[in-house]
Amino acid sequence: MINYNLQILPMIISKKLFLRNYFTSLIIIMQLVSCNTKKPTNLSEYITLTDDLGRSVKIKKNAHRFLPFASSVTEMLYLICDTSEIVGRTPTCDYPPEVYSKPIVNNYPPDLERILFLKPDLVITKDGMLPLQQAVAIEKMGIPVYYQKYDKVDDIFSGIEKLAEITNHKEYGKKVADALRMEMQKYSVVTDATNRKKVLLLISKESYFVFGKDTYASDIISLAGGINAVDSVYENPYPVVSAEYILKVNPDIIIGGESVSLQKGFFELHPEMKRTKAYKNKQYFTVSDDCLSRPGPRVVEAVKVIREIIKSYEL
Repeated sequence: MINYNLQILPMIISKKLFLRNYFTSLIIIMQLVSCNTKKPTNLSEYITLTDDLGRSVKIKKNAHRFLPFASSVTEMLYLICDTSEIVGRTPTCDYPPEVYSKPIVNNYPPDLERILFLKPDLVITKDGMLPLQQAVAIEKMGIPVYYQKYDKVDDIFSGIEKLAEITNHKEYGKKVADALRMEMQKYSVVTDATNRKKVLLLISKESYFVFGKDTYASDIISLAGGINAVDSVYENPYPVVSAEYILKVNPDIIIGGESVSLQKGFFELHPEMKRTKAYKNKQYFTVSDDCLSRPGPRVVEAVKVIREIIKSYEL
């Protein structure tokens, strides 16, 4: 069984800011840009932003200390900022490798004392990672919290642009996002929906915890030339579905992260899944957990990997 692992997207962001060993087209574009953006000097000036949840967020105009509260946000910040501007990381932030030099801040629940000690100008998180009441507790300490939300793949690129503007790297962030969009076009596929293979993305092996229809992961499948096997809309975008439901939609392909263990026990734990077309045709694959769960800059690689899986079925 083929084991597709998400290739690492190496990034070194310094005052000279360049990307290493990434797609050639990105390197050509990004090396032309410097991330040394001059910051306003008036400490008394503030700006009011509206985050992706519609909340008003007031931050310093010259904000330069940022605390990411989601792994995807961490990757975005390392892509567009000077590393000195990132003041910490969560326990799950593990990419790029440079992030390990940052102090850890627990985010489940948030370590308020540690956050206050690091004195960030802004905490940045994504929808679903930090309950609103906990954000309010952080804001009561005088530290604003900004939420991002990603329902589609392009929301990720737009998110990069927004963070670049917030961090005073607007021009650079725009070029990075546009370069990623250009790279995405190489792997996105336009085909008749009736000919697309149904792909089921599993999150957990204990239960049928899946990526729902209206999620960025569903958009990844679509861009890669498939269609999400989950064809019903649930209140929770990441629902737990029944075995009967999966057998009804009967996916052509099943994809799971390393934690799902499709090659190492999943079908023994759930023998009813052996009745699916995916199992009968040996079309079940393992990818990096980050490939499915982290809506960050490496989403281009996620589309590429899933496209390769779909193409292998078509052959």
